[in-house]
Amino acid sequence: MKTKKANILRQASNVDLWLVAILILASLLYGWNIWKAGSANSFYTSAIISMSESWKNFWYGSFDPAGFITVDKPPVSLWFMVIFVKIFGLHGWSIVISSVLFSLGSIFLIYKMVKPYFGAMAARLAAFLMTLTPIVVADARTNNMDATLVFFLLLASFVLQKAVKKHSLWLVSLAFALIGIGFNIKMLQAFMILPAMYIFYWLASKDNWKRTLRGSLLATVFLIVFTLAWPLAVDSVNKNNRPYIGSSSDNSVLNLAFGYNGTQRLLGQTTGTGGTFTGMGNSKKGGNHSKATAPQGRKNLQKRGRNISTKGKFNGSAKHNNGGGNGIFNVGTAGITRLFQTALGQQISWYLPLAIFGLILAYLTAYERQKKWWQLNRRQEQLIFWAGWLIPVAGFFSIASFFHPYYTIMLAPPIAVLAAVGISSFIESLDTSDIGRKGYWIKGLMAAGITTNGLLQAFFVWEYSILAGIVVVVVSVIVSALIIYHRLNNKVSILTGLVVLLFIPAFWSLTPTIAAESAAYSDFWSKSFKQKQSELKSYWQ
Repeated sequence: MKTKKANILRQASNVDLWLVAILILASLLYGWNIWKAGSANSFYTSAIISMSESWKNFWYGSFDPAGFITVDKPPVSLWFMVIFVKIFGLHGWSIVISSVLFSLGSIFLIYKMVKPYFGAMAARLAAFLMTLTPIVVADARTNNMDATLVFFLLLASFVLQKAVKKHSLWLVSLAFALIGIGFNIKMLQAFMILPAMYIFYWLASKDNWKRTLRGSLLATVFLIVFTLAWPLAVDSVNKNNRPYIGSSSDNSVLNLAFGYNGTQRLLGQTTGTGGTFTGMGNSKKGGNHSKATAPQGRKNLQKRGRNISTKGKFNGSAKHNNGGGNGIFNVGTAGITRLFQTALGQQISWYLPLAIFGLILAYLTAYERQKKWWQLNRRQEQLIFWAGWLIPVAGFFSIASFFHPYYTIMLAPPIAVLAAVGISSFIESLDTSDIGRKGYWIKGLMAAGITTNGLLQAFFVWEYSILAGIVVVVVSVIVSALIIYHRLNNKVSILTGLVVLLFIPAFWSLTPTIAAESAAYSDFWSKSFKQKQSELKSYWQ
């Protein structure tokens, strides 16, 4: 009995109270007032209602109760939402509660991934920055799939970390199987971190190359099986006995994956529902809201027992422009600066300069002179993984033609981790006696990160408050000067700079909570949820 009590006390003493506080803060940001938030993304809410009415609709992810057409994504994320609706009933909060829980899980996973390699301070800061990223707060409060996807990608990454540590081929396979599940949440978007996972596994694995190759092949098999399980199961069913695959051009899940949710995301939209529903992203004034027509390929609809009007709901041939985005969503102008423009930057890029300079700084501090440059330590391997997540995803969003602004939540984990690791690595370096060239580089990188981050935040907030922009720039420059010239305790300087750089994005993150909003963009609900629900149900009549 005493041993059990001792174990309980030991476990309680190991609980990080800072992490608990961060999770409580996140719970309030993500969950407060969701019971007043409305019907969230009405496109997916409609599907949740339909899927809750029959197992067939549940399996296929039917948009309508008659099983005429599916939504434009696989149903895995919606399955979780439907389960909560079946348990608690149809409410504004029951629709989005799974997104809230997955978002909290993502914060916890980031903490668990960072702490073993960079320490508690870096882990806490990474979790805190993730919590206070505006697009994370917005996505956590909606029934879009992105919060669920990010959780599964982080879970896959965490399992891969454990697999390398334990030399377990089965854990490697599980990690890649989770990416396959991610595919059945948002299709090819889940594959964006595959390069980082394969590279990390080969760099971090201490097994011989034959075992590592065997692990890679086994993992790839699991990836393929879990990726194709649902699509092939659906496509193998006679097309007359299942719903039409929404936004596909030939009633096929694989066509949906590689067409509307694949090449069209990069090159521009030519099919699909586009942005005709509330809660899907920033509306661009003057965009192309073309009227829609129902997809072809279904006959004898009267046999389904319901007359379905599709006017204004399905967009079979949505127009698009060839500029920096599509005609519906404001995602800025394509190019290397897109993530620094206000359209996307105000949602995701508040800590991006800190992350870029933090990556370089942390890699430099982790470098060991006695080793060859290709001989990596554990910290460097981790940094390569997070950079391998950040760079391809940032590259895609910089050039892609058709995506919703809330997709950029994919960038939140690597930005939060790299910014936090950079700051913690700088603080750790202050305790060493290295004041040579390396020390000057570290100070310069930290100062450059704070200054550029301050300038970017001032740019983001300038149209709302010139005073706030001036304050953040002035404080950032002063803090950077103090770091370089060592005129004040550098720990105090970095803490001051961090508080200033967190203030504006923290306020930005708070606005959806204060407004009782459940949308991936700023759109205050003017109608009650019951009225929204009534409108949805009247659509079927």
